[in-house]
Amino acid sequence: MSGAKMLSVLTPAAEHGVLSELLRDEAVRPAVVATMQRRPSQIVKGYQKANMKTIRANTQEMKDPDDYREKKMIEVHDHARELAPSLADVEKPARIPCPGSAAAALELLLRIGKGSVPDYENVEEEPEWREDFDIAIDDLTTELVRRRRQEEGDAFRIEPVLSRLRGIAGELARPEFRVGSWCSNPISCGHGWAKNYLKKRRRKRKKKVGTTTTLKGMSGSSSTSVLLL
Repeated sequence: MSGAKMLSVLTPAAEHGVLSELLRDEAVRPAVVATMQRRPSQIVKGYQKANMKTIRANTQEMKDPDDYREKKMIEVHDHARELAPSLADVEKPARIPCPGSAAAALELLLRIGKGSVPDYENVEEEPEWREDFDIAIDDLTTELVRRRRQEEGDAFRIEPVLSRLRGIAGELARPEFRVGSWCSNPISCGHGWAKNYLKKRRRKRKKKVGTTTTLKGMSGSSSTSVLLL
């Protein structure tokens, strides 16, 4: 069987095994590493896609159990318990130095935050357990938003991210869940960055309008001068 045909039937786990073996082989390792370095964006996107499936799978049974009555047996913080291990998967793409890695990691983190929201039918319990989970999300979100601002500059629009964070925070703030001030740091920082961004845009717009007005005035003067001559 040719290499291409074998590759087409490999499972992700088998692909990982083959790649690990190639990286351990000193003779071919430099060529394998060079190939991987030429395709960092593809690697990050593939990793993000695979982990989104994992996040959905980890909470699907709790969100939509076969027996609806099972929801009464699920505690409000079981969703966070299931997704806590996925926080390590956010840090991995974030460490890859390529365009889009911070955006991919942030998207994963937002999916984890959304997936940690319980259903109103779930059983209430003390909220202390998920404090470490929420602190980790708070810190990671703040760091990834900062990285995106550094990497993308004014091209990074913070408003859609803020909207999603506020939406999740609003759901978790319901009385039956008793999770207050979720992701308060990135929401506060993001709000300040959004205000500064709008101020910069207004200043640029005013400057542009002033320049256009001046040019029109100069154009009018020139035309008058020609007519007088």
